[in-house]
Amino acid sequence: MLENPFCICYHFSNLIFLKEKAMRLNAPSKFSWLISLILGVLSLVSYFVAIPFVSLNLYWFMGAGWLLLILATFLKGL
Repeated sequence: MLENPFCICYHFSNLIFLKEKAMRLNAPSKFSWLISLILGVLSLVSYFVAIPFVSLNLYWFMGAGWLLLILATFLKGL
């Protein structure tokens, strides 16, 4: 059996406190999700098929798509 039940209550109170201070993530809007999807698919296609501007910058397109998706998750209304 446990020696000090206060210790359990202390840990539970810390978990509740951490839960209140946790970062809130939001679902990205349909528009930002669609733009990031288009950027990702465009960069993936340009890896196999030569697309004039995109093939030279395919990593930047993929990075921009991921960055937009991450920012839309962290920032509300994006």
